[in-house]
Amino acid sequence: MSIPAYNQALSDVQYTVTGSLFKPDPIYLLENLYELRELDSLTSQEKESILEPTIKILTSLVPEENFLANKTSQSKYLIELVEALLQRNHLVYYKSAYKDLLAFQAVVNILHHEMLSSKIGNTVERTLFPLASWGNVPGPTTYCPTKPLPKKIFFDLSDKPVTIVKLPANLKNGGIVAWSSIGHEIGGHSFLRSIPGLLDELKEKIATSINNLPEKTFKNPSEKQKMVEYWKACTEELASDVLGILNLGPAFAVGLAVYLKGQNEDSLMNIKGILHSNDLPSARTIRLDSDHSSKFNLYITDLNRDIRLPNSGYFGKCKIEQQESILKFEKLFIPAGKHPVDILRIFAVSEVIKILEIGGANTTYIDLLEQLIKNELENLEDGQLKFKKIFKLNSQLTSEIFTFPIDSAKKIAACAAKSVATSSLNSLGGDTLQNLISWNVVDENIVKNIRAQFSKTLVGLSTPQLATHEQLVGRHILAASILQSIDGKSRIEGIFHQMKHWLRDEAKKTIPQDNLFDSSDSETDSETSTETLDEKMFEKILPGPDQNSKGSSSDDD
Repeated sequence: MSIPAYNQALSDVQYTVTGSLFKPDPIYLLENLYELRELDSLTSQEKESILEPTIKILTSLVPEENFLANKTSQSKYLIELVEALLQRNHLVYYKSAYKDLLAFQAVVNILHHEMLSSKIGNTVERTLFPLASWGNVPGPTTYCPTKPLPKKIFFDLSDKPVTIVKLPANLKNGGIVAWSSIGHEIGGHSFLRSIPGLLDELKEKIATSINNLPEKTFKNPSEKQKMVEYWKACTEELASDVLGILNLGPAFAVGLAVYLKGQNEDSLMNIKGILHSNDLPSARTIRLDSDHSSKFNLYITDLNRDIRLPNSGYFGKCKIEQQESILKFEKLFIPAGKHPVDILRIFAVSEVIKILEIGGANTTYIDLLEQLIKNELENLEDGQLKFKKIFKLNSQLTSEIFTFPIDSAKKIAACAAKSVATSSLNSLGGDTLQNLISWNVVDENIVKNIRAQFSKTLVGLSTPQLATHEQLVGRHILAASILQSIDGKSRIEGIFHQMKHWLRDEAKKTIPQDNLFDSSDSETDSETSTETLDEKMFEKILPGPDQNSKGSSSDDD
């Protein structure tokens, strides 16, 4: 007995359970990618520049299947690239899943478009639109090779690799505030890695600004040096947060704060973290200690990335010298991506909000952020942040606690963030990030008017579409949705579905029409509301052809 739709059913359950369609089998992958050639879910440029090179890579790897099973950075990138392509093969899973991806891709495209249309667009090395993808990842992630890919494996793709931005698969179904992270990933990481020399220059600007702070900010020179090294190590993550604000406005900060709190069972963001530096390479090490013998120390290095542990705790039992012992572990991870402690990230983005030209609304947003971190500040012991300093002792990793006053830490975070936003940078032709990509009162008014329409169009779970406008307002739709979700006046699930519909409408401006499904397709979408955003409301808000808002410019400038 044959099962006609066996492969579709298998892929459906795999995608639903694991968030992935990938299998380390080049033949299976090639069969699916051949189907993509005939579908309209990729543009002709994407087929030529991404799909065909990927097919060529996999064809060459058929005799070497182990490459896809290896855990190297190169194989990981190829896996993520193939996964992103597979998710566009809507023949093997629901079209509605592709529609969710399309909403995600719309924000990605609009943020990338803003970068390419800015004054520095001609200096950007990666001009292909990044690919959005869902997956089983602990948090938003960007895959963007920083080193050249080997020509013998990646062929034409080695010269111009495409960036992949990934969100956890469960964010297809909710978590509006978490979508703010797209501003961090695309507006931040993808942008920063596309401009030669930008990150290195930002590191030096941050170091200079911290060194110029009043001496009373620090207890001693050693403490100052630790903070300089810490923020230099966190440069890319800090700058990505700054760019998140410049691309999505204060809504990014609100989304970030709620997302950081919502990830933890106690609904509090982290007030402890690693004292980052660039002294040691990234590592995934745990140390096991025994309650039976103080001499027993077992180090496990290169821990499997699928194993997730808290910072420390009970590990298990074993026999040591014929006696049963309880093992406790300490996680000694040195991450490649070095995020500042959660609460420092909020201090940093608050400083950027202060310098936005948004008609006096700055204080309202800053007060809101202060309200969101009130409980965290109350939980600090003696007003001190606690950092774990990881270092080598007798060739093994160990740790000690380093404390730092929260008031001084706040000043340093603000100083570092302001230097990222306002410093003149040679890599940007002497311009500043704030001048090139900014959020101003025009953007705020667009968000305000979009929010006003939620109450007009939300009926249960109906999800109206967005009317066509010449200007791109996808990032404003996302910002408005984040702010509306904490307003309490509308059901969050309704806001979420409506946001995705509007974003898919926005996709029509950055994705050719033949790459889009009719969003009223009753076979795949039961939400058939025909409400639209009022096009007239934008006429007095959006700048005309000769009134480019601050932070963008035409190609002729």
